[in-house]
Amino acid sequence: MSVLSSRYAKALFQAAEAAGELESVRSAVAVLDQALADAGARGFALSRQVDKQTKIGTLLRATAGAPAVFQNFLKLVVDRAVEQ
Repeated sequence: MSVLSSRYAKALFQAAEAAGELESVRSAVAVLDQALADAGARGFALSRQVDKQTKIGTLLRATAGAPAVFQNFLKLVVDRAVEQ
């Protein structure tokens, strides 16, 4: 895991803990991790050809029911990744 990944993970779990959603966020991370094990899903998530709003919309639909802190984290990650 890179330093940046570690920072993001730490920030997510701190925010989840502060919101009282730690177990729910852990579950959401596990579900997303399992989904991204699929090459097609991972390719979509990492593609520079898919615009930011499409990625965000798809991720939010895929994680419907997940805590808001997790969905906000996903939006932040996509925003930052597109900026780079």
